[in-house]
Amino acid sequence: MKKSPRWSPSPTTTSPPDERIVVKVGKTPYARFDKNDYSVPHTHVRRLLEVIATDERVRTIDPEQAADSKPLGSRSFVTAMFSAT
Repeated sequence: MKKSPRWSPSPTTTSPPDERIVVKVGKTPYARFDKNDYSVPHTHVRRLLEVIATDERVRTIDPEQAADSKPLGSRSFVTAMFSAT
């Protein structure tokens, strides 16, 4: 009689954990993460938000409600534009 193993083998592929960081949103509705700026609703300015990033998606979360979720491919750097007076 053949003995069965006590433990099942661990999976060969594991998904990487989500990267989480708390960011401060200033006067403009952008959260900075991984050298990129991500837009957030204007109602979330001057707050601390949590950014949760996976390989496919970056999400900004307000402790009181979900703020926004975007596909990872939509990462775009936002440059400030100034008008001369």
